[in-house]
Amino acid sequence: MVCRALGISERTLRRWLHEPSAHLKPANGERLLRLIAISAHAEIVFDSGAAAERWFTVPAMGLDRQVPLDMIKESADYEQLAAFLVRLEYGVYQ
Repeated sequence: MVCRALGISERTLRRWLHEPSAHLKPANGERLLRLIAISAHAEIVFDSGAAAERWFTVPAMGLDRQVPLDMIKESADYEQLAAFLVRLEYGVYQ
Protein backbone atom coordinates (compact mmCIF):
# COMPACT_ATOMS: atom_id res chain seq x y z
CA MET A 1 0.00 0.00 0.00
CA VAL A 2 2.80 2.43 0.88
CA CYS A 3 4.65 1.78 -2.38
CA ARG A 4 1.55 2.38 -4.46
CA ALA A 5 0.69 5.60 -2.62
CA LEU A 6 4.22 6.94 -2.97
CA GLY A 7 4.68 5.76 -6.54
CA ILE A 8 7.85 3.81 -5.70
CA SER A 9 9.00 0.21 -6.03
CA GLU A 10 9.24 -2.22 -3.14
CA ARG A 11 13.00 -2.30 -3.65
CA THR A 12 13.23 1.47 -3.14
CA LEU A 13 11.14 1.23 0.02
CA ARG A 14 13.38 -1.54 1.40
CA ARG A 15 16.45 0.57 0.65
CA TRP A 16 14.97 3.54 2.51
CA LEU A 17 14.19 1.35 5.50
CA HIS A 18 17.57 -0.39 5.65
CA GLU A 19 20.05 2.29 4.59
CA PRO A 20 20.51 5.10 7.12
CA SER A 21 21.88 7.38 4.41
CA ALA A 22 18.85 6.96 2.11
CA HIS A 23 16.61 10.03 2.01
CA LEU A 24 13.07 10.60 0.87
CA LYS A 25 12.60 13.06 -1.94
CA PRO A 26 10.42 15.99 -0.81
CA ALA A 27 7.52 14.86 -3.01
CA ASN A 28 7.64 11.35 -1.53
CA GLY A 29 7.82 12.75 1.98
CA GLU A 30 4.74 14.85 1.32
CA ARG A 31 2.88 11.82 -0.05
CA LEU A 32 3.88 9.77 2.99
CA LEU A 33 2.52 12.43 5.32
CA ARG A 34 -0.72 12.49 3.33
CA LEU A 35 -0.97 8.70 3.56
CA ILE A 36 -0.45 8.75 7.32
CA ALA A 37 -3.04 11.49 7.86
CA ILE A 38 -5.70 10.03 5.60
CA SER A 39 -5.14 6.51 6.95
CA ALA A 40 -5.69 7.69 10.50
CA HIS A 41 -8.87 9.48 9.46
CA ALA A 42 -10.13 6.46 7.51
CA GLU A 43 -9.58 4.20 10.53
CA ILE A 44 -11.79 6.53 12.58
CA VAL A 45 -14.49 6.69 9.89
CA PHE A 46 -14.56 2.91 9.31
CA ASP A 47 -13.93 1.90 12.94
CA SER A 48 -11.26 -0.55 11.81
CA GLY A 49 -7.82 -0.52 10.26
CA ALA A 50 -8.69 -3.55 8.13
CA ALA A 51 -11.88 -1.93 6.81
CA ALA A 52 -10.03 1.28 6.04
CA GLU A 53 -7.32 -0.62 4.20
CA ARG A 54 -9.92 -2.44 2.09
CA TRP A 55 -11.64 0.88 1.30
CA PHE A 56 -8.36 2.32 0.05
CA THR A 57 -7.96 -0.36 -2.61
CA VAL A 58 -11.37 -0.46 -4.32
CA PRO A 59 -12.92 2.15 -6.63
CA ALA A 60 -15.28 4.42 -4.68
CA MET A 61 -18.56 5.51 -6.24
CA GLY A 62 -18.42 8.89 -4.48
CA LEU A 63 -14.99 9.53 -5.98
CA ASP A 64 -15.99 8.91 -9.61
CA ARG A 65 -14.88 5.27 -9.30
CA GLN A 66 -11.31 6.27 -8.49
CA VAL A 67 -9.25 4.13 -6.13
CA PRO A 68 -8.67 6.21 -2.97
CA LEU A 69 -5.07 5.05 -2.63
CA ASP A 70 -4.26 6.45 -6.08
CA MET A 71 -5.57 9.88 -5.06
CA ILE A 72 -2.81 10.50 -2.52
CA LYS A 73 -0.21 11.36 -5.16
CA GLU A 74 -1.67 14.70 -6.28
CA SER A 75 -2.53 17.51 -3.89
CA ALA A 76 -5.89 18.36 -5.49
CA ASP A 77 -6.95 14.70 -5.53
CA TYR A 78 -5.89 14.34 -1.90
CA GLU A 79 -8.06 17.32 -0.91
CA GLN A 80 -11.02 15.72 -2.70
CA LEU A 81 -10.33 12.43 -0.89
CA ALA A 82 -10.08 14.12 2.52
CA ALA A 83 -13.34 16.01 1.91
CA PHE A 84 -15.06 12.78 0.87
CA LEU A 85 -13.98 11.08 4.10
CA VAL A 86 -15.45 13.96 6.10
CA ARG A 87 -18.73 13.58 4.20
CA LEU A 88 -18.74 9.84 4.94
CA GLU A 89 -18.01 10.55 8.60
CA TYR A 90 -21.03 12.82 8.86
CA GLY A 91 -23.32 10.84 6.57
CA VAL A 92 -23.43 13.40 3.76
CA TYR A 93 -22.99 11.52 0.50
CA GLN A 94 -23.85 14.17 -2.09
